[in-house]
Amino acid sequence: MDERRRVEELMHRHGHRIAYVLDGAGNFERSSALQTIINFSDCTASYSDAEIKRLAATIKKS
Repeated sequence: MDERRRVEELMHRHGHRIAYVLDGAGNFERSSALQTIINFSDCTASYSDAEIKRLAATIKKS
């Protein structure tokens, strides 16, 4: 098991999650930076009513 997966499982076992609200994702100079944020989070949302509601539902479910 790679280190990233091990740390993620440890965090989840203790009830921790990572979420990001990304406003202006087009401002990221490298798409790889945005992809890394998405890959290492449990939930990503944009700054819109629908996405914030989705984030809230994700938080309630956790």
